[in-house]
Amino acid sequence: MTPFQVRRRGASIVELIGCLFAVAGGLLIGARYLGVDLKSVCASALKSADVAAPEWLADTEQAMDVENATAPAEFISTSAAMFGNDNRPSAAASDAKPVEVTADAPAEPLTVESARERRRDALGYLIPLTDQQKAVLTRAYWDELQAIIAAEEESRMACMDDACNLQLFDYLNGRRNSHSVAARAIADLNVDGVDPHVTTFSNKVLAWHEEGKRLFGRAIDLLTDAPTAQLTGPFAQSWQSAATQHRMEERLLNEKRNAVQSFLDHNLADQPATAPAAESK
Repeated sequence: MTPFQVRRRGASIVELIGCLFAVAGGLLIGARYLGVDLKSVCASALKSADVAAPEWLADTEQAMDVENATAPAEFISTSAAMFGNDNRPSAAASDAKPVEVTADAPAEPLTVESARERRRDALGYLIPLTDQQKAVLTRAYWDELQAIIAAEEESRMACMDDACNLQLFDYLNGRRNSHSVAARAIADLNVDGVDPHVTTFSNKVLAWHEEGKRLFGRAIDLLTDAPTAQLTGPFAQSWQSAATQHRMEERLLNEKRNAVQSFLDHNLADQPATAPAAESK
């Protein structure tokens, strides 16, 4: 053996004790992480091996005996009838008829609020919506959209009926405000779980109302900038052409709305039907 070589002996007592402490610490940390009760596991192992139980286990069993002795007599008699001394079901318990669960029990109706509750699983992923939940959310979205369209049409008709008593500026400002309110209301709707046919139509309606807001805003600018306070000149003619195109787009939207309504009535027949909105004039 050369002078530089070191003779290795077996593990020393210090290393052995250190390894034992490391193993015990690992078991303790792992048991706490997994929620395992090491105390009960050790007690079960001692019982099964017929080894004398430690003092803490004897104290625990004595406390359980005292608790059972102070339990109500009715509970003890019921437990004795159901289970024998060896904790096995007795003949009376085995002969008891199981409770039948009927599948015809009426289920709670699915509401929009319950359908919009997106629960997460243990890993934090969103649970996909069911077809029934999507149908409820689509019908609710469609009803809200129809209510917004009807409110804008009612506001527009009120301005047109009272146009003789209104100044031109008031009329244009009322039309602009009605488009602005409708566009903001549509943008605030919740599209989660809504059918793509409905969301595509709502995006077109939203763009139409935003265009109407800009259109009547331009008319107000022309009116306030004109010396004679009249819509005249080449800019006014350009505005009138844009207004005509805007009205034509509204007719196309009404046809598209009827098509989407027919699609919903056919595919969401199990949901309450939506009353058709009044056609704009």
